[in-house]
Amino acid sequence: MSAFVGLPIGVRIAIALGLTGSAWTSGANLSCFYISAKSLTDPLASEAVPRGYASRMWQSIYGRGSKMMPPVAAGSSLAFAYAAYFLPANVLNSQHNRQVFFICSFLAASTFPYWLIVMVPTINALHENAAAPAKEMNDLIGTVSRVDEERTKELINRWAWLHSMKGVALLAATGLGFSIILF
Repeated sequence: MSAFVGLPIGVRIAIALGLTGSAWTSGANLSCFYISAKSLTDPLASEAVPRGYASRMWQSIYGRGSKMMPPVAAGSSLAFAYAAYFLPANVLNSQHNRQVFFICSFLAASTFPYWLIVMVPTINALHENAAAPAKEMNDLIGTVSRVDEERTKELINRWAWLHSMKGVALLAATGLGFSIILF
C-alpha cells in the first residue's frame, strides 16, 4: 500500500475511480445474471406472471441498466488508461504496473465490442418478443403460446449468460487493479 501512497494524487484518484467503477459495473452485470434473469425465468414465477410478460419486464430491466452501466464502464476504462499513462517512471515496478493498468483499461473497454458483436442479436430478439405481446393484446388479451414462452425463457437465459461474461471481464479488471495496489 505504501507504493500507492507515493503516487501523484491524480493517479491515485484515477486508480480509485477505475477500481470502483469496474467493481460496481461487474456487480451490476452479475446481479442481472444471478437475480434478475433467474427471477424472470423461475418456474414459480410463471404461475403468477405469464411468460409473455417476462420479455416486457426484461425490457424494463435492460432499459435501466443500459442507461447506467455503459457510462460507468467507459469511465472506469478511461480512469485505468489515465493511471497507466501518467504513472511516474520512478515508481518501483512502474513498467509492470503500467502494463497491468492498460490491461485493466482494455478489459473494461472490451465490454463494448462484446456487447455490439455478441449480445445485440439476442437483445434485438428479446425486444421483438417484448413488442409482440403488446400487438397480440389488442386482439386477444393474455394469450401467449407455449412456444413463445419457451423462446422467451431461452432468450432471457442466453442474455443473462452473455451478460455475466461482461461481469467476469470487469471483475478481472478489478482484481488486476487491486493486485497492483496490494502486492
